[in-house]
Amino acid sequence: LGTAVHSGLQHWYEPVAGGKKDGDLTKAYEAYRTTYAIESAKVDWMSEKDADPIGQQAMGQEMLRAALTEGDDWTAHAVERTMFSEIKHSRLGKLPIKLKAQVDMITEGKDVVEHKTASRRWEEGREHGDVQATAYALSVMENFGHNPEITFNIISKHAKSPVVDRRVTHRGQDDIDKLYISVRAFLDAQEKGVYPNPTAFAHATCEYRRICNEWESHPQKLPERK
Repeated sequence: LGTAVHSGLQHWYEPVAGGKKDGDLTKAYEAYRTTYAIESAKVDWMSEKDADPIGQQAMGQEMLRAALTEGDDWTAHAVERTMFSEIKHSRLGKLPIKLKAQVDMITEGKDVVEHKTASRRWEEGREHGDVQATAYALSVMENFGHNPEITFNIISKHAKSPVVDRRVTHRGQDDIDKLYISVRAFLDAQEKGVYPNPTAFAHATCEYRRICNEWESHPQKLPERK
């Protein structure tokens, strides 16, 4: 369902031939239905909790309709844009691998819009701790020289009708430094065979904080690529 809603939004905001240019919802709905049919065929509906493909399709289309009719002032520079960027710490230099990020939409102002479908509304403040936003900010900064505003366009299910919630967040070098430490920890873990907590972005209270401090202060030799 989420993939199909994304497909509809992509066709709506597409900068050359997107439906938003002339207000035609047809292409977005057609893209949704086509993608839903493809994705639905991959699902073993007998084992699904919500074993109702027709009802799910209708719910997804309502979520798409809610997002399309919410209104916005976004003009897309690119949709589904893949970018590579260096992961550079403010003191420790860069990692030997690049970050690969695929962004739902980059606006003409070089800000980021990330579409999200959810089964319930996001908790307050969740957008400010989301590591995905850090990855997008880093990618746009390196590729466009601009620190972007990042908007999560969240479409959540609701008993009566879908709810559209838009959350805005920003990132700075401190957030990129934390991303560096997290990625560095996983690279070292390949060599050490001890994997840190994948939710360690809650840096101050993480049980692996001491280890992270050691990695940050005394960077270990990175494993060789084979």
